[in-house]
Amino acid sequence: MSDSDEGLVAAFAAGDVEPLVAAARERPERANSYALTAAQSVHEAALVAGRAGGHLPAERWAAQQLALESVAGLGTVDARPVAELVIRGMLAQDFWPGDEVIDRRTLAWCATAAPDATADALRERDGWAGTYGLLDTADGVGGAVGGWLLARIVEEDPDHMAETDGLATDDDWIHRLRALAELPVTKPPAAYGALSGRAPRRAMPWAIRVAFAYAEPPDTWTLNRLGIILRQRSADDPELDGMLMPWDSAARWPEQFRLLLAAWTSTSDEHAALVGAATGSGLISPELAVAIGTAEPRPAWTDGPAPWEYAGVVAAGTVRIPDGRLAACDPIWGREASPPAILVAPGIHNVELFTAVHPFYEEPGSAAIVVRLVDTAVTVWEVFGEYQVGHGGLACFGALAALETQEEILSEDLFGPHAASDTCDLGAAGSVVMVNAVEQDAICHTWIGRDADGHIVRVLTDLGLLELDPLVDPDLPWE
Repeated sequence: MSDSDEGLVAAFAAGDVEPLVAAARERPERANSYALTAAQSVHEAALVAGRAGGHLPAERWAAQQLALESVAGLGTVDARPVAELVIRGMLAQDFWPGDEVIDRRTLAWCATAAPDATADALRERDGWAGTYGLLDTADGVGGAVGGWLLARIVEEDPDHMAETDGLATDDDWIHRLRALAELPVTKPPAAYGALSGRAPRRAMPWAIRVAFAYAEPPDTWTLNRLGIILRQRSADDPELDGMLMPWDSAARWPEQFRLLLAAWTSTSDEHAALVGAATGSGLISPELAVAIGTAEPRPAWTDGPAPWEYAGVVAAGTVRIPDGRLAACDPIWGREASPPAILVAPGIHNVELFTAVHPFYEEPGSAAIVVRLVDTAVTVWEVFGEYQVGHGGLACFGALAALETQEEILSEDLFGPHAASDTCDLGAAGSVVMVNAVEQDAICHTWIGRDADGHIVRVLTDLGLLELDPLVDPDLPWE
């Protein structure tokens, strides 16, 4: 490289990009060398800045990104190695979302010119802050490239919460939803929540296709949520509202389609009107209309909040109470503020977990827990108190002395909506039996059950699903 060429590259690295861009246009036979050498110099500077815990000056770096894209667009330049250096330079720097270090247009160009290197950068999870800035910028890229970028991110991290502020057109939404619908993953990615909830009318058919792709067998929670969104978008005109539905998918997913129409509409007549309009417009066949055109049997969850129903009982474990002081509380908060004690016979007592089912959940949830002190009938119930479970969503029966030890009482097996229990034994202080509540921040009510002689024979805590109150209805489903 001549001295003059080296001067062009040095000026480019310092932020004076125009001379090199002009030289590349004037001497196209040298453009490839100019682009590659300039990209290497900027990449090396990005590495130095990243290792020092920072990034290149944003204004200079933005000008360099756009200039490299411009030069790489000349017909004599191999854009791929240039784009690879640019994307690696983006990743190498230490910056966070909001720093605006990466240009969205340049990232889109990198994805087109060097898709493999871009996909690798989006999968990177080695702790560089640049990773998070890169993901944040990718969320704002529009068009088909924006959909491709989202798909590559979700493939690596299904829990990625996509931002939607950068989606300017209906097509931006459609490209993203289409990309999610075509992903070979087994559950709806986290990005789907934000995309479906705010999708414009024209993008709703793709929002529904995504739901159907993950709803075999039908996912009633997702279908109910889509029904609510469709009601918000509804024009109360069967022909106009029919444009919200992907009728070409009805033959593939007839049962999901029927349930979604039921979740959307308020009556069987409204359901039939939508199907009739689609049939009249030739969007579905008369035979398919018969399969999806009836709302009967109409699931209870389509017409309002569906109740939890008692499912059964499982053994939760045994609670050991050496000194006879039993506590009912959130096991995490109970360590910080000593809850009131229920005085029971010292010893080891069985704890039972009662479960309930709901159409929106695949597995039963924890509905109530009972300490069975004596296996005799309860003749009278009395209120003991209530407590609120924290963000951990845990409830317990335990020895108060065990909670007062301040020892860590946690179990990873209990996090989630499924009914589960675990026991923590704290030696001489006693033990704690924990269960998970479906609803975080649920209010749990506790009652004491006495036999005919006035002895405590049960302690019951309702976890909010069945809304039990033995004072009002003492005929509990398991007694």
